[in-house]
This record gives sequence, C-alpha cells and structure tokens, in this order.
Amino acid sequence: MSIQQLKAKEMYALLRRVEALGLNLGAAEREQLEKDIIEHMGPLERWPWKYTEMLLSKHLVYTERLQLTFFMMQNGCNPVKYAKWLLTRRMLRDKEARLHVANIILEHKEGKLEAKGVTAYTLNATKPNGDPATGKDAVRVIYTPNFAYDFQNNSVWDEAIYMLKNNSIAVFQPLLPVDTELAHIFTMDDVTPNYNLTPNYNLTPN
Repeated sequence: MSIQQLKAKEMYALLRRVEALGLNLGAAEREQLEKDIIEHMGPLERWPWKYTEMLLSKHLVYTERLQLTFFMMQNGCNPVKYAKWLLTRRMLRDKEARLHVANIILEHKEGKLEAKGVTAYTLNATKPNGDPATGKDAVRVIYTPNFAYDFQNNSVWDEAIYMLKNNSIAVFQPLLPVDTELAHIFTMDDVTPNYNLTPNYNLTPN
C-alpha cells in the first residue's frame, strides 16, 4: 500500500469517527487535525475511542480536560499544537478551563506528573516480551522528556501556557528576534526583558 493510499485510508477512518460523533469538521479543521495531531500521534482509529471522542468534542468538562491532556502529553503531542486545537475550536469555555489545562501542561514540563505517578494510556506501548500492550497494560506513568528541562529547548511548553492564559493563538517567543512576519503582533519591547516572568507564568509588563 502506498503512502497516499494509507493516508486516504486513515482519513476515511477519521471521517467515519467524525460521523459517528455527529460532527461536521470543516476542511480547515480536518487539515489542522491531520497536520498537527495525527502526523505526530498516529491515526485516530488506533486511539481508544474515548480520547477520539474528547478530541473531537465541542466542550471539555473538568475530568475530560484532565484525561485528554494527560493522554496528549504522554503520547508526544506538541503542547503548542494541542493548545491551538483547543483554542481555535473553542473547546474551553472560560478562563478557569484554560488555566486548568495550562497548569497541567506546566506540571508536565516540570516533571510533577511523573513525580506524582500520574498515569495515562500510552500508544505503541509494549509488554516486557515486546508484544503490543493494550488495555491496562498500556497505562503508564506520564514521563517528561529530558529536553523539557533544557531552557533552550522547552519553549513549546511555555508558548502553550502563554496561549492558554491569554486566550490567543499568537505564541510568545522571548528568545527569538522579531521578524517581519511577527511585526504586526510584537514590537521589540515585547520580546526583550520587558516582561516579568513570575513562577506561575503570569506575564505582566513592567
């Protein structure tokens, strides 16, 4: 089977799941879903059904925010792509919901979920003998990648937190120079140490 045929098969399976949920994703949403989520985490038909249902829902309640965010972080979803998906689809109804997800992402970045032994379903998990793990065997402690502790490489967590706290898909990148594409969003003052980064990631101008 060619790559094109495989992608077509995976998209067909995705559309069947969307139909089963009674949803109607537009072309832009389908493209965002494929590029930002599926390409990094694998086709949705391989996910446990409840996570597909939550990802494609219109609103996440408290327990769903916990479960879905744990699952996405455990399985390597880029936090910025995840935050963008939630915000563009307005799946978080208020500031409290956005802060809730932001704090989970922060705890993942800092290794607190791992330290507390929080678990999530792990795609592509294997048993000690190498066989695929399913069900309870695939539930593992949520680990934090080593590069999350590297100040030069952990910006995706910080950017996602900023996006959620500010209800904006514009990312904050204080270590990068402003280019012409971002000139309409930031000035040089915005990306110099003119911001006071407090431990709880509230960004307040001096």
